Amino acid sequence: MAVRKLLACLALVALGTATAQLLGSRAPAAAPAGGGKSVYDVCASLPDTTQFAQLIRVARADPTVAQLTDPGFVGVVFAPTNKAFEKDAKLIARTLGLPNGDAVLTTPAAAAKLIKTHMIVGQALQLSQLVNDMKLRSASGEVLEIDTGTIYGKYIATSKSGNAKFVSTEGDVPAGLALIHRIDRVLVPSK
Repeated sequence: MAVRKLLACLALVALGTATAQLLGSRAPAAAPAGGGKSVYDVCASLPDTTQFAQLIRVARADPTVAQLTDPGFVGVVFAPTNKAFEKDAKLIARTLGLPNGDAVLTTPAAAAKLIKTHMIVGQALQLSQLVNDMKLRSASGEVLEIDTGTIYGKYIATSKSGNAKFVSTEGDVPAGLALIHRIDRVLVPSK
């Protein structure tokens, strides 16, 4: 009986040693392409998307929006430029029932609704993967349609806000496990 216990113990030790060696020989996991920075971090650091970063900060109590502060978020964010917010201030106010476009920066519920219209959760799609007539459902439930038939390249459209062109000449902007695509208009929710 003692011999069996000794053999069983030796077998467990050998198995444990082999497992430890196997696990120890694995290469470390690759760092996210975004360098461990969240969508919020990257938008705050880009000079033309700071207003979108402010919106995220205002609405971060919303669980869906809070994902944008986590480098582990997987998805696409269509981030309007600061010029887009200036251009679409009246549209934002009218659509969200606010006194003016800047009021969205002090109204968490409105900010969350606007941000979620710009989020696609679960897929980090590169610009090259966005094809004509592709339909994407945003975190707000809005259907965003890709149209590639313009002179200037791809643009994304919603029925409410018209067309928003991709403005980034450098392509995909990585943020942790997500990608940011800068656009020249604010996509307002239709509901």
